[in-house]
Amino acid sequence: MVSEISPEVLLKKFVVVRNKLKKQKNNKELQDKYDYYLDLCINKFRYMITTKTNRYKSFPNHQDLIQDGVVGLIYALRTYHPKKGNFYAWAHKYIGTKISREANKHSTIKIPIYKTKDLCPIKVCNYPMNLEAGKDCIEMMENSENIEVIPTAIKSLSLPQQKIIMMSYGFGGGRQQTISSISKKLNLSVKKCEQLRNDALKKLKIHFEG
Repeated sequence: MVSEISPEVLLKKFVVVRNKLKKQKNNKELQDKYDYYLDLCINKFRYMITTKTNRYKSFPNHQDLIQDGVVGLIYALRTYHPKKGNFYAWAHKYIGTKISREANKHSTIKIPIYKTKDLCPIKVCNYPMNLEAGKDCIEMMENSENIEVIPTAIKSLSLPQQKIIMMSYGFGGGRQQTISSISKKLNLSVKKCEQLRNDALKKLKIHFEG
């Protein structure tokens, strides 16, 4: 039975099919077999993703991070070769980096990627800023004067950007929502929604620094 195949045997079968498909790209039978083994590998190695995402359970985009982990796993499967060493170490690098980067993007305080190995992004306040700004800047952003300035800053954004920022960070008393949830409510693609949010955060950062 498929469920009884060991991870090592499954991985070898996948690599063989993957390498054959590279040489015969238009072979539908090989493509179907590749997709079949890819799905099996994703299910077999999914635990590597959950071990990475468990520490982000409090994040509103936790489900998105799981999908990001799947992307990292697929990339690891596509690039792995037995001569490169142990697959677990290989996949660990891709999955961990992908999840850390995406979690770091969502965090209100941006942590340098090299520090995310042993440190979760910290949610100190709902204002987009960089960790490099330091403790004094964090205290400044949290004081009552700047809390009053935030609505004005948000109004300087385009209407779609305002909605995305309000929903992403829970301004106005709402709960924080994932980018995929927001994209569905605004009828936008996830990519477009994320681009609008990133552009909005850049504008807000400039506003607060000014």
